[in-house]
Amino acid sequence: MQSHPTPLVRICRVSCVAVASLAIGAAGLSAATRANAAASTQLSAKGTGKLTITGGLVAFGQIDGVGTIIIQDDAGGAKVTIGRKARTLPKGTTQIDAVSGKIYVGGKRVTLTVIAPGGLNLSLAGTLGRTLFEGTGTYRLNGAADQSWTVGALDLTVPAVQTKRSGGSSSGKTPATPATSTPTASTSGGATQPSGK
Repeated sequence: MQSHPTPLVRICRVSCVAVASLAIGAAGLSAATRANAAASTQLSAKGTGKLTITGGLVAFGQIDGVGTIIIQDDAGGAKVTIGRKARTLPKGTTQIDAVSGKIYVGGKRVTLTVIAPGGLNLSLAGTLGRTLFEGTGTYRLNGAADQSWTVGALDLTVPAVQTKRSGGSSSGKTPATPATSTPTASTSGGATQPSGK
């Protein structure tokens, strides 16, 4: 006479298969997460003046005094939070004036410009590209030692720059060139207005 598994045995078998499947899925997710983290560049910047950076990025930090942020969003859907007010930006260029305090910007393909005469303290991460410093301050790349803004411009797509861990010059640096950005929309006090020229 053929024996059949009891309901309890069936439950154990199903549970074991489910647990194994979840473990395999978690392992794959962890590997993907580690790969993304390894490909990400981390940059922190502190100083007074103007910072412009391109790429798929997340930026957060503090603007002292009153400043301006300009976001050129080539993909659309960039997220911006100033204080506790969050908004999603349309594709194109948006300028936000009278910015003070905590900020957050995240987008897939953006050029972010922060103008802060009173000072800025920002942390950025992602697939970062060309970065331009104008003013006085320091930056830190991938946890390395502080470097001066006098470097002018960096091309963070160059591996020699991304993996730099000590002071001194890097062959991956590019000559400083003025950043160009033509705002098409301006917001102040939460209302969006045509900027016009």
